[in-house]
Amino acid sequence: MKEQEETRRGHSRPRVSVEKWKPPPRGWVKCNTDGTRQGDGSPSGTGWVLRTSDGTVLWMGAKALRRTRSVLEVELEALRWAILTIIRFNYQKVIFESDSLEVVNLINNNESWPSYAPTLQDIKLLLQQFQEAIVIYSPRGCNGVADQGISFF
Repeated sequence: MKEQEETRRGHSRPRVSVEKWKPPPRGWVKCNTDGTRQGDGSPSGTGWVLRTSDGTVLWMGAKALRRTRSVLEVELEALRWAILTIIRFNYQKVIFESDSLEVVNLINNNESWPSYAPTLQDIKLLLQQFQEAIVIYSPRGCNGVADQGISFF
């Protein structure tokens, strides 16, 4: 049920909630990742964007993947690629934000999915290379820059 907002004349109208990107705390950077898969045999796409606490874009990337099995696989590959790249840049406190709740749950809750076990294990080991790293969920509306980065796939 949507929240209602009272107007001057006593009528109510739906309150529009605007989802927007939230910056990381000072001393941290935030990486938004995203993946897309058409399912028609065309390449899948992955993308990520790394920003500072004031929203400045530091780095971003997008690439195509061939022969993916599912959207989940593409989302996991987007996260893994972002982690691998950011490790090379030597950032130590990183928030990884995904619009895939399934990915976040697989990483944080030690859930298993046998066909993706090697990728999940790789991601978890890579995350240990940072001084501090967390993986959190964010709705698609907060992930616009990463989403736009892969829109051409």
